[in-house]
Amino acid sequence: MQSLSNNDIFIYEHRVSYAETDKMQFLHHSNYARIYENARWEYFRSLNISYSKIEELGIMMPVINMDFHFIKPAFYDDNLQIEVSIENLTNVKISFKYATIKNGETINTATVTLAFMHSNSGKPTRTPEFIKNALQNQ
Repeated sequence: MQSLSNNDIFIYEHRVSYAETDKMQFLHHSNYARIYENARWEYFRSLNISYSKIEELGIMMPVINMDFHFIKPAFYDDNLQIEVSIENLTNVKISFKYATIKNGETINTATVTLAFMHSNSGKPTRTPEFIKNALQNQ
């Protein structure tokens, strides 16, 4: 389940599965990247932006930076709310800001930056106008 609140924060819900935990019974740190990716694309879907449409335009969006801050652990069966927002949008890249909330408390924060690039050449390209428009009109 997901929803928009305050017109700039998207909320994505995730329940921690047993397979996502490690021997310490924590949500393994590597899973945050996958969870944040799911949250990011659900946020985009809520704005009628699909990755398949981006790919049809010959554009890819590789991750170029990830910065995670682990505050407290999550455990099996915890219900997490992931807050997603745009931190920065330039002509060639976009940065997302995340906060993972468990029982009203922030347990993880992150910033993930993606670049816009031509799928054929691998060179940077401008942010598609329909993405700029969707983000400005939210």
